[in-house]
Amino acid sequence: MDISALIIIAAVIVVLLAFISRPKEKAKEQEKEQEAKKEYFYKRRDIMTVPEETFFKKLVVALPGFYIFPQVGFLALVEGSGQGSVSKVSRKRVDYVISDETLKNICVIELDDSSHDAKVDEDAERDSFLKQAGVCVLRYRVKKEPDAETIKNDVLVCLSGREK
Repeated sequence: MDISALIIIAAVIVVLLAFISRPKEKAKEQEKEQEAKKEYFYKRRDIMTVPEETFFKKLVVALPGFYIFPQVGFLALVEGSGQGSVSKVSRKRVDYVISDETLKNICVIELDDSSHDAKVDEDAERDSFLKQAGVCVLRYRVKKEPDAETIKNDVLVCLSGREK
């Protein structure tokens, strides 16, 4: 086979490859255009559920002089040792963080409803992450909410543990 035949064959192959890859490129461009045109719809939602709101009000009464922060992300409370540990908690949040007047965190309070009955292992893992970082965790049931005095005493126990 002479060189001119090889050049013609190579040219044909290049043209065929160009036509084959062009639809893929065009499809990618169309996908990008569709994504750019896509409209997202958002709806306002409340920061807490009704039971969480009710319990928040109880916390405010039980803990005068303390700050109560609802729905705080885990990564605001703990630092991971690497990407794996960070990704394990990056989407988690706690119900309430209780802080003192200097805004130092005293404890986390979790309010568990009946949906937590099926999440015992998950809750235990969450608690272990927090406890490993030195965060005191208080967990209460919606159906068995403690009175204001019990909440205050539990928080003071966490505070005394933090000061040691």
